[in-house]
Amino acid sequence: MDHRGIILKIKKRSCVVLTPGGEYREVPLPEDGTASVGREITFKQRKSLFNFRYFAVAASLLLFILSGQVYLSQTHPAAAYLSIDINPSIELAVSAEREVLSARGLNQDGRIILGEVKVKGRDLLEATGVIISQAIADGYLVEKDDNVILATLTVDADKESVVDLEAIYKTIQKPVISGGLDAEIIIQPVGPEVRREADGCGLSTGRYFLLQEARKKGIAVSDHEISSLGLGKLEKEKKTSLVKILKEENNEKYRRIDNGKGKEKNNKSGNEAQGKNGGKNKSKQPGGKSVSP
Repeated sequence: MDHRGIILKIKKRSCVVLTPGGEYREVPLPEDGTASVGREITFKQRKSLFNFRYFAVAASLLLFILSGQVYLSQTHPAAAYLSIDINPSIELAVSAEREVLSARGLNQDGRIILGEVKVKGRDLLEATGVIISQAIADGYLVEKDDNVILATLTVDADKESVVDLEAIYKTIQKPVISGGLDAEIIIQPVGPEVRREADGCGLSTGRYFLLQEARKKGIAVSDHEISSLGLGKLEKEKKTSLVKILKEENNEKYRRIDNGKGKEKNNKSGNEAQGKNGGKNKSKQPGGKSVSP
């Protein structure tokens, strides 16, 4: 039985044709020697390369699978976000199981840090410790300097937090103490609306929240200052403390830990407990309902 096909490619002794049924076949060259691309010929031999219809079905199936993966990723958003500000500003998106789903450097220094360490797929606390350790190694936190670390945890108010503020504080505190550094460590919980507004302004959640609170208290801070200055330098220039800016008045659960004096105090309750690190690190946590003893 004769078959027809349009020549698509000419080889030394054969040619590849496309049949009316959508099949690609390799057949002998016409005996009259008039083969040319685009010419329709008749042939008897059947040596199919592959069935175009099967290829189309397979391609459609692959597209369906990939679309399903995209859909699943969109229906499982992060359960929480943790932004870490020193001068490097970094944001970690976290699953309900505390796994880091993604990490963003929110300024150049933040991108440098993330270029040096791998945090995606790690536990949130492990990733946080790695970031702080790298910041120390890179000289963003140094001895005899006004070191300030602001960690901001974003979680929906009606959802249980994937990690408490105390655990984040202790994770940040450990490499700071090991490095023999003095530092203020501020842990601040916020709602999703703050993060959305911060993202729209091109700022980390922590820096945006700090900017809003400073302006509420009549402290003049420009957009350039909040986005470019290290937090320790910002404190120096404004002659104030970030703790004072962020502290909520009449908040019974505000907690200050002053290891320089070897004591740990709840701001208004008067309870005291002996500090553990021998007096090097000064750390403070305002506004977090999860951090009260």
